[in-house]
Amino acid sequence: MPVPRHWKLHCNEHIEQLYNKNWIPVSATCMTPS
Repeated sequence: MPVPRHWKLHCNEHIEQLYNKNWIPVSATCMTPS
């Protein structure tokens, strides 16, 4: 089911805030192999 546009934008803003606050831990977590 498609995600509502406003939800997507809100999610993107939240992710950007996380990257701006502490992009090093976030990027390290993303690069860690599952």
